[in-house]
Amino acid sequence: MKKNTTILMTFLTVIGAAFGAYHLVAPYSQVDNYGYVVWQSTEFTVTTNLNFISTWRTTTNNETITIPTRVGFSYECDVDWGDGNVETMSGYNDAKWTHAYVDSGDYEVTIEGTFETFYFNNAGDKLKLISISNLGFVGWASFEKAFYGCTSLNSVTGDADTSLVTSMYSMFRGCSSMTTAPATATWDTSLVTSMYTMFLDCSSMTTAPATATWDTSLVASMSYMFFNCSSMKTAPATATWDTSLVTSMYTMFLGCSSMTTAPATATWDTSLVASMSDMFNGCSSMTTAPATATWDTSLVTSMYKMFQGCSSMTTAPATATWDTSLVASMSSMFNGCSSMTTAPATATWDTSLVTAMSFMFYGCNSMTTAPATATWDTSLMTSMSSMFYNCSSMTNAPETATWDTSLVTSMYRMFIYCSSMTTVPTFSTTNSVKLANVSKMFNGIGSGTTGTVNEFWNTTNFPNITTYTDFATGATGLDNYADIPDSWKGL
Repeated sequence: MKKNTTILMTFLTVIGAAFGAYHLVAPYSQVDNYGYVVWQSTEFTVTTNLNFISTWRTTTNNETITIPTRVGFSYECDVDWGDGNVETMSGYNDAKWTHAYVDSGDYEVTIEGTFETFYFNNAGDKLKLISISNLGFVGWASFEKAFYGCTSLNSVTGDADTSLVTSMYSMFRGCSSMTTAPATATWDTSLVTSMYTMFLDCSSMTTAPATATWDTSLVASMSYMFFNCSSMKTAPATATWDTSLVTSMYTMFLGCSSMTTAPATATWDTSLVASMSDMFNGCSSMTTAPATATWDTSLVTSMYKMFQGCSSMTTAPATATWDTSLVASMSSMFNGCSSMTTAPATATWDTSLVTAMSFMFYGCNSMTTAPATATWDTSLMTSMSSMFYNCSSMTNAPETATWDTSLVTSMYRMFIYCSSMTTVPTFSTTNSVKLANVSKMFNGIGSGTTGTVNEFWNTTNFPNITTYTDFATGATGLDNYADIPDSWKGL
């Protein structure tokens, strides 16, 4: 063998090795200057475990557990039950999926081979699963309802091959004992079409799952995705999400009451989204509004309770360019946004299909100016109840003179406690024939509000009003206060 001649050796590929450190000898060898062969070696560590490893808890002797399989999926694997027994499984209905433990205790169950899905669906031995240390590389095809209802499951860690998974629908739904989010940073979600209710009711999860690199390009539904993740303090990393196929975002973050910052949504493509109802409802710790200036809302039909209860949000979401031409409900849209100092930009909104705006700005008591409503089409509106309830800092009245109220039956508490409003709003006297309830409509506006209020007590113009208690109690500054019947003033 000549000097300085290199002998190439084949590198070893370790597949499925157990965790641990290994000494690899002679990935290559080389002849030194004196003619001697020098064997090279290196150290390496296996960091990926192919097996699906979970821990189960039995509380009585001879208790059984049943691994939840699902019809239509492939199962060809070995199961190490953690008590010295190992069995080979074939098919979803193999009788050996149920195993009895002689003694009570915690048992680590290891699955090696093909195991395409886990399917508790809020049934079976869901309370016996307490942790997952490795999801593994077992051919996962679906996580739909996999751990749904596993209220004792406290952690999900380790590696996983999710490259073939098509659904994560209700994957961790109801996992209320899980305090830290599952290890999801390296997940391949490129084939996933549904994330509906994925983390719903994970109420103890204080950290958001690592989602920065998720490929969401095929996802159609994100509804209820983080519903009632009430302990989650930070928003999931969503800045790079591709939402171009998402059709529904309703209740997506509903009840995320500990989330202090809004999710990064500036670049979201919302062009196919049909519903944004309850999307941020109850995000009471969120101090800034989500970035919505460029959102395409042209297909959205409902914005019901969209920002309800966002009581720490100081600025209104950017809505000036929103296309609201298909929206049917705006009820409670900003209900309880008590820290929002400016009204949302609504001047160009098309409200021609909206049927309800009740409670829309309820409790927006820091909002100093009324939203721009002069051009709103209210021809299909049936209820305006509590629309501006307790907007106590609003100095100007919304522009209502041209509103079509021909279908409106209730203006109950519409402007109650709007005590900073300098002039009273007025309505058309020719198109309110269906109006029945004006009780407490201007109750509590105080003596500082001037102007002439509509004569709703005139049965010629308003023939169907039957409920009028406390219509204008205390509104002594009105120019025609003396004309209001005593029974309408709480006297």
